[in-house]
Amino acid sequence: MATTRQVSPKLQSLEHLIEAKQSAAQQANVPLNPSLGVSAGNRVQTLKIGQELEYSGKRAARSNAALAEVEIAKSEFAAAVLELEQGVTKLFYDILWAKKNIELLQDNLKITEKFLGAASYKFNQGFGSKLDVIKGQVEVARAKRLLKSAEQARLISESQLKTLLKMNPASRLDLRGDLSQPNLHVAIRLDSLLLAAEQHHPAMQLEKNKLKAAAYLVTVAQLSAKPNFGFELSGGIDDHEPTAELSLSFPLALRDTKKGAQAEAQFQQKSQEYRVEAIRNNITQQVTAAFLDFQTATEAARLFEDVLLREAKEAAETAQKAFESGGFRFLDLVDAQRTYLEASLEYYENLRALRHAEVDLQAAVGMPML
Repeated sequence: MATTRQVSPKLQSLEHLIEAKQSAAQQANVPLNPSLGVSAGNRVQTLKIGQELEYSGKRAARSNAALAEVEIAKSEFAAAVLELEQGVTKLFYDILWAKKNIELLQDNLKITEKFLGAASYKFNQGFGSKLDVIKGQVEVARAKRLLKSAEQARLISESQLKTLLKMNPASRLDLRGDLSQPNLHVAIRLDSLLLAAEQHHPAMQLEKNKLKAAAYLVTVAQLSAKPNFGFELSGGIDDHEPTAELSLSFPLALRDTKKGAQAEAQFQQKSQEYRVEAIRNNITQQVTAAFLDFQTATEAARLFEDVLLREAKEAAETAQKAFESGGFRFLDLVDAQRTYLEASLEYYENLRALRHAEVDLQAAVGMPML
């Protein structure tokens, strides 16, 4: 996961955006530069030093607004990290699932080839059926096709993960894990998940930080109508006489009172308040849906673990022993093996769905992937 973060162009872009916003915040807190002027003539030589002084609170408000932009950029980065982790973790489980499928289908191919050999032997001995041989050949062909499809699924998932990791497509990807091992090791309650999402989800934090920035911009707009003061100190020689002068100036807010800018900032703040509420509702729906999907996937996987997979395996083993002793039809043997294979494939498909549901639940809450 750390490698993916380092090589992701989207994350690298957002990291530079954070640095840019931090630089902007640093710049926003810098006071205005003074001015220096010189005039020289036959009878007048004057040095002028001037300084514009911002109205009290302007620089602080501008700095706070810039710092809020930094937090917005950090929240965007966290949201992108969460999205990336969600996709990478799902690909990881897809590859584990594909590898398990390949193992099952390799075993299935060996068993069906063994069945075909048995059917062919009986037919050649004169007490078997040609239909059994044909059926065996069809099952072997089907087993090879399923195995090929599983290998292709693994290659596609590995290729996608290599792309995210910026790996050479020809390089070997060695992943280790267990689909049956849960990623969440805590008691899962919907109310606690919703509370965690409110407090930690990057999308929620992003909108809250935008609301803070909008509030600071209201202050900036209100202060923009307040005049800056300027003073100038000049001194020198005028007609051979020393002179000194201090002047003060400030603009009169007669025409441009910044009412439009203030109204715009206030409406932007109000709009963002509704945006926060909309995101809160959206996250609540996502967490609730992900929680229900997780519960459903958990129950489905448990059903296969507790009953279906065991019974399908026992039926296949019984059918094989009965066929070898001559007390079972070949078609029934093939059907029992196919049922066991389908139950096994379905079981691991449910495990993959469970792990995906787990990942989606973590992403909906805003939890980092473990």
